[in-house]
Amino acid sequence: MTVLAIVFGMLILAVGLVGLASPQKLLTWVRSLESPGGLLIAAGGRLLFAVVLWLAAPASKYPLAMQTLAGVAAFASLVLPLLGQERFAAFVDGFSRSSAAVVRVWLLSAVAFGGFVTWAALPA
Repeated sequence: MTVLAIVFGMLILAVGLVGLASPQKLLTWVRSLESPGGLLIAAGGRLLFAVVLWLAAPASKYPLAMQTLAGVAAFASLVLPLLGQERFAAFVDGFSRSSAAVVRVWLLSAVAFGGFVTWAALPA
């Protein structure tokens, strides 16, 4: 599971970097998830991420942090389908109207989060 946790961390980091380079490309990709199937795929991805983090936690540098992140990801995987398409679309629309600085701060946090998951998943 350590390898999968590292892969997930690197994917999150890469998505953040792509968003920093081209916020519109990232927004286009996120908008493709505005269907019922897309929301379920996104929720399933979060649930898989949660399971991988939970199982990788004991061998990681920060087991408690990894388990906490797994819990947050599992909660997010349950909440996302409950939001529904309309609220998800409204959230994406609101985010897309944010200033470039706000968008970049969120994307930098994705890069930092992905980097932390990647680093923390390495064996202690």
